[in-house]
Amino acid sequence: MRSAVFGALGLIMVGAPSSYANGVAAGDWPHFNRDPASTRYSPLDQITVENVAKLQLAWTYPSFGMQPEQDEAETRVGIKVVPVVVDGVMYVAAGSMVAAIDTTNGKEVWRYSLTGDDQASLFGVNYWPGNEKEAPRIVFTSGRKLIALDAATGRPETEFGQSGVVDTGMLWRGVPVVFGDVIAVGATVMETPQDPNQAGDTRAFDAVTGARKWVFHSVPRPGEMGHETWLDDGWKDRSGTNAWGPHMTVDNELGLLYFTLGSPSSNYYGGDRPGENLFGNSIVAVDGNTGEYRWHFQVVHHDLWDYDLPPAPALVDGPL
Repeated sequence: MRSAVFGALGLIMVGAPSSYANGVAAGDWPHFNRDPASTRYSPLDQITVENVAKLQLAWTYPSFGMQPEQDEAETRVGIKVVPVVVDGVMYVAAGSMVAAIDTTNGKEVWRYSLTGDDQASLFGVNYWPGNEKEAPRIVFTSGRKLIALDAATGRPETEFGQSGVVDTGMLWRGVPVVFGDVIAVGATVMETPQDPNQAGDTRAFDAVTGARKWVFHSVPRPGEMGHETWLDDGWKDRSGTNAWGPHMTVDNELGLLYFTLGSPSSNYYGGDRPGENLFGNSIVAVDGNTGEYRWHFQVVHHDLWDYDLPPAPALVDGPL
């Protein structure tokens, strides 16, 4: 029996692990929420209530990708980033760079520096394990860019987009979601009238070539499921309704991708969008390979209070 439930940012599950956490080595943390199911559960037990007070500093790694003149909000990047760890190597974003670090001694394995004013996502990177033909990659966002690096060397993957870079067509500050050979991203768009034409669609790209595979219209267009919930043509030029949070959730067994969406613009006024306004303020499940709609649950109908749903849902075992 199964159910998908909402988690919260920063939540770490304790107690018996969900079966969805299987397949990840005990000492690894290869995804933003540890595993595709976003369980955030670690089975490691070396640190206990008895010995935690005796922990000592083993090593530090300077986040010198940050510049001293950057404002306070930007210098808090180290608080937001969730490093990923695979086979004893930690991959971390820090401002204008992404680095691989040996977890045993803190030594830098490689470093990738972004150019110009580009900054890596404030939330971190993700690990694509590769396939029979392709080696593992580190993927991350930088504004509209989706970037893929060789996990062993940090060099851009030349067959991915243009020399390792794909223009996704939309800003997203989150961490790319790995689903088989698919990489999905959300959209960091406005929920206010200043940016009325920026659609908050979720998009997916081929993990090998970077080619776009599908787009899910978070504000359904004519003929699409949910379009009837936008009365008086309120769907036109509608922004918001976007997966702006840092990550999404994958059910590899069912082949589904789950993401949560924020409120439509304008987030505190709905006079120009009568109706329930799908898929605003909803959790949505789509086919991870095609983006085809599977189901949704709308938490707030016709939101007027900006009750966004930023956290990725966590999959847990439980009765139905």
